[in-house]
Amino acid sequence: MTKPQDGRNSKTDSKRGGNARPTLKTISEISGFAVQTVSRALSDAPDISAKTKETVRKIADEVGYIPNRAGVRLRTGKTNVISLVLSTEHDVLSLTSRLISSIAEGLRDTPYHLVVTSSFPDDDPIKAVKYIVQNGTADAIILNQIMPEDPRVKYLMDKGFPFATHGRTIWSGQHPYFDYDNYAFAKLAMAELAKQNRRNILVLAPPLDQNYAIEIVNGVRDAAKENDQSVEIMGDINSDSHHRVVRSVIKEKLSGEKKFDGLVSASPNATM
Repeated sequence: MTKPQDGRNSKTDSKRGGNARPTLKTISEISGFAVQTVSRALSDAPDISAKTKETVRKIADEVGYIPNRAGVRLRTGKTNVISLVLSTEHDVLSLTSRLISSIAEGLRDTPYHLVVTSSFPDDDPIKAVKYIVQNGTADAIILNQIMPEDPRVKYLMDKGFPFATHGRTIWSGQHPYFDYDNYAFAKLAMAELAKQNRRNILVLAPPLDQNYAIEIVNGVRDAAKENDQSVEIMGDINSDSHHRVVRSVIKEKLSGEKKFDGLVSASPNATM
């Protein structure tokens, strides 16, 4: 490895002046590092020092270097892409924007880029995942709206393709996931209502085909037994239903013969 030479700024300025797309060789000539060292520094290789990585990345930013993904894939077999597979269904909770921004922040200052792959509700749920795996368009996949026996997860496990889920499956012990403890949330919610002597509880759950909805339903039912409460799980609407539909159905429930005195809801927006 050679050290950066004096006068690097003039080299940088001369490189900026050209119209040619900056390459690893461009950064190598400016920094004085070998092309292989530059490549490994940009790939965050563990055997390259932090100071070298900082120098190389700074120069890469200055000259506007953008990795050629096709070239990276040919050299390494990697795309440096993480694909987030998202449904095109209307997002009542604005969860999509928060999920995308959080993942993007997590990938910041790494060699990886986030790409969103659309999944249409009327398509085979595995279609988008198969496309990524079969065409090698990403190194890993992130999934949400997880079902207990999610066919996408089963497919990826069978293929040995790297992935993580936002939510749990029945196979969660075998794959990476991140999840909120929805069962505990439901039990705590019911306990708080019991403290206020609320006995007839209406439950606005998420779509019941998703794992976190099942966790919430199990939690409220177990808590109801412990606290001597009755619960009604609304099956005609869920926390993702349109707000006008939620308002109409809740109004009908609260004005009916059965006197509900408490509500457990999985959605702030739907609650409001």
